[in-house]
Amino acid sequence: DKDKYEKILFNLLSNAFKYTDSDGRIEVSVALSHWPLAFSYNNKKLTANSQKPKANQKTHAVEIIISDTGTGIAQEKLPHIFDRFYQADDQDANSGEGTGIGLALTKELVELHHGTITVESETGKGTTFTIALPLGKEHFKSEEFAQGAEQRAQMIEPGEHDVNIDHPANIQYPESSIQSRYATLSGSPLRSDIHQPATDNDKPLLLLVEDNADMRHYIRSNISGEFRIVEAVDGEQGYDSAIEKVPDLIISDVMMPKMDGMELCRKLKTDERTSHIPLILLTAKASMEDRLEGLETGADDFLTKPFDQQELLVRINNLIRQRKQLRESFLLNAKQLGLSEVLNLPESGFNSTDQKFLNKAVEIVNRHMEDEAFTTESFRKALAMSKAQLRRKLNSLMDQSPSVFIRTIRLNRAAELLKSKAGTVTEIAFRVGFNNLSWFTKCFQEQFGVLPSEYPS
Repeated sequence: DKDKYEKILFNLLSNAFKYTDSDGRIEVSVALSHWPLAFSYNNKKLTANSQKPKANQKTHAVEIIISDTGTGIAQEKLPHIFDRFYQADDQDANSGEGTGIGLALTKELVELHHGTITVESETGKGTTFTIALPLGKEHFKSEEFAQGAEQRAQMIEPGEHDVNIDHPANIQYPESSIQSRYATLSGSPLRSDIHQPATDNDKPLLLLVEDNADMRHYIRSNISGEFRIVEAVDGEQGYDSAIEKVPDLIISDVMMPKMDGMELCRKLKTDERTSHIPLILLTAKASMEDRLEGLETGADDFLTKPFDQQELLVRINNLIRQRKQLRESFLLNAKQLGLSEVLNLPESGFNSTDQKFLNKAVEIVNRHMEDEAFTTESFRKALAMSKAQLRRKLNSLMDQSPSVFIRTIRLNRAAELLKSKAGTVTEIAFRVGFNNLSWFTKCFQEQFGVLPSEYPS
């Protein structure tokens, strides 16, 4: 697969450039190989001649070597660099090891082509990656060919292994066994999110904060079918995006430049505009101390790398479902006991920042209870929030728009006044900011199920 070959080489070359100084050296060599490679050809082992081949001897593989004079990789880390998600806790630009899923993906793509990849490295001297790829087509099963490619492969006579074969540019590659499994990881046009409707605003909005592009793409490609996703490359950008977008949930890495995930979580959970947003922290640190630190910052969940994508999806859906259940329970209790009373209960379910916000919001509406000119715009300015921030905040906490929130508080107050027989229905309607009796009656009946004149029933 020409596209996958390109991604293999790009990953290895980008690694070499990343960890080699500007005065260093990077070399790429391509040659035919005659050395023992132990390739599997339809369950048969093919071992090439280990002696120097004759000029007319058939060759069996192409060998690609990418070497650099960069920082190198410590010997104890070499066995793990092809592990997906393997990262050093102190990872930085000079750590000299693969990050995220780049090298893991490279290895998997090589092995899908029945090849091998090996690495040699010495700290301070450089790294050499060697790829060996078998020639011909005998080692592939029929189901491993994409439509069109198999017919092209049939044109290659057995034994005529020409490494310069030029595949037609117009071959169409459907989601074959190779592409469908790895396209979403390697950046091919088969990413599932491309096929989702651009205007599907019913899906929850998820903010993904991760400095590793490979990891961002890996997570996004597996959950984009169920969520709208915005991305941020570091903690500072993540904080700004959270304030602006007010997502339904945030996934954040812990180790990031500018602002790490712990600090990001602290800031978001103490900011009235974002304190309600469920947040999952992802990290390579697995100690109990690290987990406790993450949870103490206010994180709603903590997932250690490497993690299973299905587990991540389950945790996301659980948090969103829990938030929905909290809203439903709160609104039921508020209808029975009154909004202010429920907010002050220890078991209200909201964190301290959210409780303070809602108490302040209720108090602002109460101050303007008789003011029929008090609008959602007035409400927004009093809370120092943008329209979008206030709308998404109240929708997440109460499943209500700002106008419905204001109306609910006014109707609750009306119910209290009717219960204590503090005036006629018309008088009470005006005292809670309604200047239209029929509208007051309609809204009251919708909220309490009875006419104002019949309350309490």
